[in-house]
Amino acid sequence: MNFTIFDHIFFFIIGLVLPVMSLMRGKIDLEEMEFHQGDKKKFYYANGGILWIGAVVVFFLWFIARRPFEAMGIQWPVTDSHVFVFLLAFLLLYLVEMVSDTIMDNRKEELLKSAAFLPRDKKELMHFSFLAFSAGICEEIVYRGFLVTYLYHQINDPVWSYHVAVVLPALIFGAVHIYQGVKPALKITVMSLLLGTIFIFSQSLLIVIILHIGVDMIGGIIGMNMYNNMLEKKESKNFDSNDD
Repeated sequence: MNFTIFDHIFFFIIGLVLPVMSLMRGKIDLEEMEFHQGDKKKFYYANGGILWIGAVVVFFLWFIARRPFEAMGIQWPVTDSHVFVFLLAFLLLYLVEMVSDTIMDNRKEELLKSAAFLPRDKKELMHFSFLAFSAGICEEIVYRGFLVTYLYHQINDPVWSYHVAVVLPALIFGAVHIYQGVKPALKITVMSLLLGTIFIFSQSLLIVIILHIGVDMIGGIIGMNMYNNMLEKKESKNFDSNDD
């Protein structure tokens, strides 16, 4: 695999500069931020646009180096037993996490407070879907298609190359999401470990993109439903107190 100076510069930016900046900035107190509908719409499209820039850069780097796009996962996935095992592990882990978030009241409040940018109604969900699809496609192209592939081919030993190519991008991906808090960043890191493993064994971006989009969209829908349910409960309590 032939990597150019431009690949190394891009790796330096996304593999070192961005995570260090994110760690230095730390968690953003999203609870204190007010996201009105117009603000959320701008947030969704602005961040989605930035993600597409990253994906375009990866394709440009691949094009100028004349590397086959299959090498970054633009092909139909291999579906062997390893892929199914790690895919099942990802789905089970996410299911457990999703159930705990929707059942436990303290987890509901924590989710809503830490993700004030989540949609509150179907109109916001429609705009949010652009961000969800952009993140699912573009982040997988950058962090799996480019970063995993780049690291995998930097080490000659197949065992070490596998571990470095899976673990390091997962840590980087978790670091750039530290603005959500330590716990969410750790969860994202674990999910990223599984996504990186699935990508390597399937040799394709298709499965990880579908999983990523699904997780983001489900998160948006859950956040919307939680908010509306809590709003209904508050209104019901206020109505009952007024009757008394």
